[in-house]
Amino acid sequence: MAFDWLELDPAHSGEAVEDKGRPTRVRPTDGPTTLAAARELRHAGFVKSSIPYYAKATALQVHQHNAWVEYLDTLVRIKALDSAEKLVQERVEQYGQVRVFYAVSALIQAHRGNFKEAMKYSDVSLEGQTGYYGTCVRAEILLRAKVSSRTHRRDALEILETCIASSNDPWEPLVLGGCMLLDAGWFAHAAGFFTEAAHKEPTRALAWVCLADSFYALRLYEQAVFYYEQAKGLEPLLQPAIQGKIRSVRYVFGLMETFNKETLEERWTKAVKNHLPKEWEPTFNDDRIR
Repeated sequence: MAFDWLELDPAHSGEAVEDKGRPTRVRPTDGPTTLAAARELRHAGFVKSSIPYYAKATALQVHQHNAWVEYLDTLVRIKALDSAEKLVQERVEQYGQVRVFYAVSALIQAHRGNFKEAMKYSDVSLEGQTGYYGTCVRAEILLRAKVSSRTHRRDALEILETCIASSNDPWEPLVLGGCMLLDAGWFAHAAGFFTEAAHKEPTRALAWVCLADSFYALRLYEQAVFYYEQAKGLEPLLQPAIQGKIRSVRYVFGLMETFNKETLEERWTKAVKNHLPKEWEPTFNDDRIR
């Protein structure tokens, strides 16, 4: 169910939520403005709708490696793995010394379940790298690996904290990290990442709807409703926020809530406790997944 929260309902039932998109406020007339339009839609939560803008922006700015990485990463998040792999192979052939493209290759292999290959590409991407993206991908490999354990996840959290501290725009690694943790089932940690992201950039609806999804996964439906409404207030057409609120309200005002003797504070405390690891010793060894 990797990153299903982007386009599917928060209950991960497999019911598709249409990404209808909306007109961009930025008028795309050249490479930089088209890239700005793509980022605007992605930040607003219209992830699929951002793809055509990313495609055009990268075609107009073939040497803009950061734009390419955003485009390729977004393709992976919507599970267009074949398209992403074809494009990244072309980029590696043309720009073999640009390490960040190997990080994208590692991400693709991790999403395909090929963790040995993912680690090989990740090792290359981290050679002399200066950006945060390759390090974030390394954390995702650890979280997705079949042998992933609490100590793996502890190491992944430490890596993500390093990414956030070293990034010029902490919002990006915060959201990426939150998505990884949400997908890995660490909902309380994911909520923490999304909360920080939402407060750093409160006008970007993507972080708010992801925060709501985290609370939904924790079965804290009152909190989920509040944050879905926050996202919906920013983007009235955002279907994941609209549908998420509808689903959450059923629990808030249904019979389940009527007979629930626990207070919200008690349920939140229990939810956090259940999702915290019992052991925190960082004993990770890369050989475990090689």
